[in-house]
Amino acid sequence: MILFFILAAGSYFDIIEHRIPNRLVLFGVVTGVFLSGREAGNQAVLWGAMFFLNRFFVVTALFFLLFLFRMIGAGDIKIIALIYGYLGYGNGFAAVAGGFIIGAFWSLVLMTVKGCTFQRFSYFLTYVRSLIQTKKITAYYSSARDGYDSVIPLGFCMFLGTILTVVFF
Repeated sequence: MILFFILAAGSYFDIIEHRIPNRLVLFGVVTGVFLSGREAGNQAVLWGAMFFLNRFFVVTALFFLLFLFRMIGAGDIKIIALIYGYLGYGNGFAAVAGGFIIGAFWSLVLMTVKGCTFQRFSYFLTYVRSLIQTKKITAYYSSARDGYDSVIPLGFCMFLGTILTVVFF
């Protein structure tokens, strides 16, 4: 229930402000560490807390590359790491994969409705070609240049993916 509350609040901020507050993520980490330790039992409190933090930091490190390319935001990575922290690697993977699939579908529908599907794919291929040729990491997305019209609130997609995972798995 706590994870759902955090994801719902994060979704709200992601949709309205295009960012997820750090204090919300910090609340999620502290609560997750406490609950994981408590769930592990008296003898393994420290182990449960360490497993939660391990999952959180490993996932943060793995997804950091997408942040460097400005393909997803830092808040999205922290939400994804919380999902893995609470659900573990197996169910966390299912929830995040479901969230990415929902986000991809939403993005495709949005591009189709706006009539910019070819333009966005062309922009992506140009970006990849430039990245390979120059070997320099540049931002794929810039809010100053691209605006927020085509931004998908990935935190909300992750919330939906988590709901589907918990209900069906």
